[in-house]
Amino acid sequence: MATGAFMTLTAKDGAQLVGASSPVAGVAQVHEMKMEGGVMKMAAVQGGLELPAGKAVQLKPGGYSRHADGPEVHAGEKTAPCR
Repeated sequence: MATGAFMTLTAKDGAQLVGASSPVAGVAQVHEMKMEGGVMKMAAVQGGLELPAGKAVQLKPGGYSRHADGPEVHAGEKTAPCR
């Protein structure tokens, strides 16, 4: 199973988001969705996501997101936090 997480990140000083992790996912990455040739494509961000000083960067549908593959969560269970 794959999941996504959306949020707004603001770095006081310029920074880069270089990875993601989750205690219940086999793989966690930062992905970007974008249109290419009329087709929406999703791919892992290579080299990190720039976080300009003092500017909000949104992880939202149709743009950047935190993506996890393989979480073992079943109906009625609470999910573990992503880091």
